Amino acid sequence: MTIIATVLDINDCPISEDFIVENDDFSSAEQAAEQAAENGTKCCIRWNRSSDGQVAYWGPSGAAFKPHWYVKQGRPSEMAGGKAVKVYLDAESIVIATRLGSGNVSEGIRKALKQAGE
Repeated sequence: MTIIATVLDINDCPISEDFIVENDDFSSAEQAAEQAAENGTKCCIRWNRSSDGQVAYWGPSGAAFKPHWYVKQGRPSEMAGGKAVKVYLDAESIVIATRLGSGNVSEGIRKALKQAGE
């Protein structure tokens, strides 16, 4: 029985090599997910077991059917001239902004506005 774990970004795209898990030791995958989160990428750990094809997620509480998202901790950094604003977006715009911002809607909106201004 082989268990393989992979770190995925918010779009379910692999952002790590596969980790072979032995004796339920997910520490290597956890370290990779924590490092990616510290670098600003929202991510999760998905694993699959070869013996029965089971697929699930891994987080601090163990195995789960829903992903545990690893994210950078703390208050977002402030930017010069920045101001918090409330926006109302439709579902499609949220998906696009989330993708553009690698899981961060605000970053996605800023990128889209920058591209539109060029």
